Amino acid sequence: MGGIGPEGAKGSNKLPKPAPYVPKAPLVDSTLLRFLSTQKNAGTPTLPLDSSTQEKSMTGGVADLYEQPVNIRDQTGNGDVPVSSTQQISNNNTIEIITKNIQSTSAPSWLAQFNANIIAQQLISQGVDEASASEAGQVVQNHALARTTRRRIRKFLRDRDRQWVDGVAGRQVDIDSFQGGTDGADASTIIDANRYNVKDVIDVLTEFGLTGRDIAAVFTHTPSIAMMRARRKKATNLEETGSIPTVSNKLFSSGGGVTLEETLQRAFAGLLCGTLKLRKYDARKVLRNCPGLLTKRGSGSAGQVVTLLSSLGVSPLSLKRDKAALPTLLSRSPASLFRLVAFLSSDKLRMPVGKIGAFIRNRECAELLDAVAPVPTYCLSLNEKNDTDDAKSASMVDFWGESAEVRRNKINQTYRKMEKTAQMLRRDIGVKDFGKVLLAYPSVLLLDASTQIKPVTNFLCDDIGIWEEDVPRVLQTYPELLGKSVEQMETVIDFFLSMEVTEEDLEIIFRSFPSLLSLDVETKMIPVVKFLQEIGIGNIGRFIT
Repeated sequence: MGGIGPEGAKGSNKLPKPAPYVPKAPLVDSTLLRFLSTQKNAGTPTLPLDSSTQEKSMTGGVADLYEQPVNIRDQTGNGDVPVSSTQQISNNNTIEIITKNIQSTSAPSWLAQFNANIIAQQLISQGVDEASASEAGQVVQNHALARTTRRRIRKFLRDRDRQWVDGVAGRQVDIDSFQGGTDGADASTIIDANRYNVKDVIDVLTEFGLTGRDIAAVFTHTPSIAMMRARRKKATNLEETGSIPTVSNKLFSSGGGVTLEETLQRAFAGLLCGTLKLRKYDARKVLRNCPGLLTKRGSGSAGQVVTLLSSLGVSPLSLKRDKAALPTLLSRSPASLFRLVAFLSSDKLRMPVGKIGAFIRNRECAELLDAVAPVPTYCLSLNEKNDTDDAKSASMVDFWGESAEVRRNKINQTYRKMEKTAQMLRRDIGVKDFGKVLLAYPSVLLLDASTQIKPVTNFLCDDIGIWEEDVPRVLQTYPELLGKSVEQMETVIDFFLSMEVTEEDLEIIFRSFPSLLSLDVETKMIPVVKFLQEIGIGNIGRFIT
């Protein structure tokens, strides 16, 4: 007898209706892995450095140029390369589609102009030696290929994810179809290929007075400058062209970024030659040492640094005197410098504001500035000769964006350490004119209060016999003494005792001349003692006292 409940109802033996199929993302992106593996295993073509190379590359050498292995950990730059690829890339035609997409841009040879040999030929025509020209060309080529690859990967992943979300994974959808609607790709990814012209970049640099050697140094240090827009063009007008302006024309013709001509006008002509009144020769030397000034961020930061120092009483004339340190100073973060100024003028240190500018400009302050206001990564050389493991690790960390957090924590830790040091010197030891101590020895803030400063002050009081109230005056007279090791000072004391100097006289000698504790016994003191003995002085200890 059938039951009354649902278990006995008619049709209860039927299976439940399956849920509609929803495509899911694979756990491992095999297409992306194949793409990266192909790039890594691609061969490196060797092209002769002659005129035929340029002709081949400008006509049909785009695919050959792209087959070089790409270092995807290079620094990124402003602007990106246009990409038009199919969303569903098959297993066998990944590289074929990518090569076809390169050749389908508005200018078929737009990427070929970044061939290392073509750039080297243009630099050689400017009087650059072949080695420097080849090095600069290779750096620019690697940067262009790496940036192209990164853009291609990002667009591939973003648009593929959009397909999965929209439920269209079962059919092929062209990426170009996403660029026409309002919900398509971001406008910053749509780039006019005509924007890239290395020859125009070199022409603009030459017009401002830079030589071929300067241009090669700029390209080697900051290759992204070779991919900057040389000049600002007028926006495409509907009446002139008879067509509707595209998004790329509006973005890169009428606005959307700073041109190389504008950064040169601001950094080279305006700041270096105008505000600082450097000669063109010296201004070019500064750019060779710090080409990051030609970027939008670098030129803006340099102007803010000069403005900050001027507000602290540092004249442009005093800045231009130290031309060797000027590139590093202009490359520092203005926000980090302002934080240092606020710390020095706070109640913890009470350094007069009028002395802070001279303090920062002081060459001995470089170690302190490197600790609290390090030079940003984009200003560092991309072609460093030092190929140590630490350098490689740092570049990888910088690429993935972890260095900013690590650097910020390290700087915060340094400020906490400096606060403890200043508190011990001012409150525990009794140094009143702390500004005088900082001007004479800026690195005193980087000394550890418990392991360095306290042992030195204890040695002055206990071993030498200097009264505790006299220690602040001794340190204000010669603050570098705080950076010396106790073992070194003990060696000096033993030498004086061997010269028959009494322990009572040690306190008088080193209280008046504390710098003697920092002298090297072998190279400084023993030769002087021998000279005194040669001229007939027998009792050296009595003569010293």
